[in-house]
Amino acid sequence: MKRPLLRHWSASHNLPFDSVRNGARIILLDDSTAFQDQNGWVDPVLALGVVELALRKTFFDSSLSDSLSTPIPLNDSGKIDLGLMASQTSLNMRRQAGLILRSGAIRNLHDVIMCVGMGADAISPYLIFESALKEKTEIDEADRLKKTFKALRSGIEKCISTMGIHEARGYGRLFSSIGLSNTVAFALGVKNYAGSDLGGLKWNDIDASVHLRAQAYHSAGRGELSRVNHFYPKIWKAAGKLGKAESGWSEYEAHTQNTAKSNPVTLRHILDFRYPEQPSNIESGNVNLGITSHNFPFLIASMSFGSQGETAYRAYAEAAFRLNMIALNGEGGEIPDLLGKYPFNRGIQIASGRFGITAETINATNLLEIKVGQGAKPGEGGHLPARKVTAKVAAARHSQKGVDLISPSNNHDIYSIEDLAQFIEELKTINPKARVAVKIPVVPGIGIIAVGVAKAEADIIYLTGFDGGTGAARQHSLRYVGLPAEIGIVEAHRALTESGLRSKVEIWADGGVRSASDAVKLMCLGANRIGFGTLPMVAIGCTICRDCQSGTCHTGITTQLETAEEAAGLGVKHFVPRDLEQSTLALVNVFTGLGEGVKEIVSKLGFENSQDIVGRSDLLVQISHHEKIDLEEMLIPIGDYLMTKPIAISLPVNEMITIDRGPLHRPRNHLTTVISNLVMESFTTHRQSAILFEDDKVTPVDRALGTHLTGALTRFRNNWNWSPGHGGLGGHRETWMRPVESIDSNSVPITSLHFVSSSVPGNGLGAYNAHPVHILVEGRAQDGVAKGISGGRVVIMKGYNHDGKLIDGSVGKSLAYGGTGGVVIVQGNADSRACIRLSGADVIIGGEILKPLNDSLGFIGARSNVKGFLCEYMTSGRVLVLGDPGPWMCAGMTGGVLYLRLQPHLNFDQAAIQRRLGKGAKVSVQEVGEDDLKNLRELLTIYAEELRQHHQAEESLKILNLLVDWKNTFVRVVPLGQQEEQRFATE
Repeated sequence: MKRPLLRHWSASHNLPFDSVRNGARIILLDDSTAFQDQNGWVDPVLALGVVELALRKTFFDSSLSDSLSTPIPLNDSGKIDLGLMASQTSLNMRRQAGLILRSGAIRNLHDVIMCVGMGADAISPYLIFESALKEKTEIDEADRLKKTFKALRSGIEKCISTMGIHEARGYGRLFSSIGLSNTVAFALGVKNYAGSDLGGLKWNDIDASVHLRAQAYHSAGRGELSRVNHFYPKIWKAAGKLGKAESGWSEYEAHTQNTAKSNPVTLRHILDFRYPEQPSNIESGNVNLGITSHNFPFLIASMSFGSQGETAYRAYAEAAFRLNMIALNGEGGEIPDLLGKYPFNRGIQIASGRFGITAETINATNLLEIKVGQGAKPGEGGHLPARKVTAKVAAARHSQKGVDLISPSNNHDIYSIEDLAQFIEELKTINPKARVAVKIPVVPGIGIIAVGVAKAEADIIYLTGFDGGTGAARQHSLRYVGLPAEIGIVEAHRALTESGLRSKVEIWADGGVRSASDAVKLMCLGANRIGFGTLPMVAIGCTICRDCQSGTCHTGITTQLETAEEAAGLGVKHFVPRDLEQSTLALVNVFTGLGEGVKEIVSKLGFENSQDIVGRSDLLVQISHHEKIDLEEMLIPIGDYLMTKPIAISLPVNEMITIDRGPLHRPRNHLTTVISNLVMESFTTHRQSAILFEDDKVTPVDRALGTHLTGALTRFRNNWNWSPGHGGLGGHRETWMRPVESIDSNSVPITSLHFVSSSVPGNGLGAYNAHPVHILVEGRAQDGVAKGISGGRVVIMKGYNHDGKLIDGSVGKSLAYGGTGGVVIVQGNADSRACIRLSGADVIIGGEILKPLNDSLGFIGARSNVKGFLCEYMTSGRVLVLGDPGPWMCAGMTGGVLYLRLQPHLNFDQAAIQRRLGKGAKVSVQEVGEDDLKNLRELLTIYAEELRQHHQAEESLKILNLLVDWKNTFVRVVPLGQQEEQRFATE
């Protein structure tokens, strides 16, 4: 079809509408005849979006042959009014017909998923298929097509899974645009940034593009696709010279700014400063860059040990200490001798993988960062390839050498703001001294998300833009996923100010920041501190070869190779190992230079304190690309913006005044603090070798029981007595009174907490538990039992009801999530997601099958003893399940062992186990051997002893009898290829 006709479909009552009304059930959009016989061409995404929206908003009465189609008006943002749509009694046209797109303009995964989101029911990217068939290879055509289909299918699954979506039909317009004119964005029905009626891609620009395509189509030559304009290859040498002190900061700044103006790749590159007409008389040396207790508004963004080599990793922390700024460690645990070394300058990241996260790690710093997502790969988890998991890396991450370490995406971990609030509360319970940052990618609606994060009691909101990223991010993610940091900063700053919450939190931001000018621009938009990730790597020698994930980095930064001889043995050429002192000095030079650059700009703007420019968007002006991008709305000062709201808001907005906070209540973590204070003061005063605390009035409002105590004992044992927070901001001091005389910090007693009489503790019971804390519950417990456990014991036994009958003994979701050590025993059942990312703990789930299984009924999880997703992403440890383990188990499992009890008479046999394995789980179900007998004997004996101690002698004997015919009673589930013995000390 000709393009001009197609463009006006959204306003027409002809073409597809008449066909659907007359019974057509498929609409095929096909561009195979584009540029032939006077035909034009329309971008398939645009055509699909217009047609899909037109059909979706149109209704007709099928009983009337001459019925006119009735379109529903779109709202101001181009979205359909769902209220009006729901009130219609006639038939919706979109529901009567499927949309199939056949296009040669679909070249990659991004194009495919855009078409899925725009409403295509089926897609035929025929040029992709033709390319696969024309490729000269020994593989036959059928196999080539199969591989192509598999790659596309896997890509679609990857894209929708990052949004927590299980079916492709649930993925609809979950994206946004940058730089479209209002009319084009309205036609597509997507959220648009940096566009207006005056600036942005317009219809005549699309016409011009079609004209150029037509010329290329009819020309004898070959058309060329546009190339990605990379920035760092143009500046890495200049950054290296600055690090080596071979040039000054002014030369580096001038080079980056000239490069940015000639090759702008970010929104901030087309912004400049609005300096005062009268030059400022403030000397740059008098500008204060400090924030809280730190000297610079900078931070070295999270980079883990494993993704980075040891020398580079140590250099980031040491340089931050010398500069008195912040460096974050990434989701890879911590090298033992660094724990507690830099409490005010080192931050510990806690991500969905929980690698190396223990009570000790959490208490080793005053800054904890929760990584909900990363700008370069939002919605994805991490993956450290096995080749990069050396013995040192494995020790820091509580795993084994040579095992793939996979992190779940964040939708395994945090489902809602309420979950995030619980997470933050637990971290502040185990380490009250810490400030908590929440790292979130910039996505549409980030302003509302930021308000939720602030209300969840985060101290810092860390916005991470799409630009930059790590070597672990896929090329698809680096090019097509996430939004610029500039957009997120403006949206978050405005939403937080409007809600009266801006003064409660710091805003941090990163995303390809390369210069002092970049940093100041982001601060003017609303950020308090600016993060740098790639620049520190460049400073110590990175040459931007983009091969970080391979483990063969020739500069020694992202590899675990330590010597030139070791590298040569593996065939890595030109390897130059890093020197710790030289790397540290290079980082000091670069960040000192950046600081001087920031001082220079801030002084010219007329300010003596860098924090005074935060949110001053009126200090910025757009200097180029006005026809393609319109940043005017982004640069509206916050006061003027709030006055444009339907109900004008004047500054300052005080949340404490404007919100009725209602009556006061006992804090949810009150009892855990009381227990901690009693125990700490008791053993330090009376020098007891063992302490027992009992309570029979525990309810679900009592959360994170035992967690506060574990934190206090950890800090006491390590003599970590530093002050809380940063410079008096954030954190709380110890709540227990230390005795005047000194106490041996190694004299920590065995401490038992017993919650009896059918107690039901709230979320987070025993979270981050560690030796020597033992917790026993007689009753049941809610979600998050023993999450992050690294030692000690958490036991949930059945409790007596009012009739004297033993009942329950079950737990909620996420049992032992990320556990690295210790023992967890549950006599009853466990809800879904038990033992996810387990990396060293022993877990026994004793719930049993009570009647023969009937899997033909479907919904296996409704009748199982574990409700689903058991042992996902497990890397080490031992798990024993005596009942039905439930569906979708062992996906992403790369280490550890799961023991299952065969009960063929109850229909739980090898076939039943196979039905319960997750799709794509790379595991093997095997017979048990002599090494397994040792494991089984240990686990069953521990369980039986707990039963005996709690007056269940008959049940204890029954458990021990399972060892009589152990070879025929148990099987083990292990990852494919795993040969290592899985016996670990748990105390």
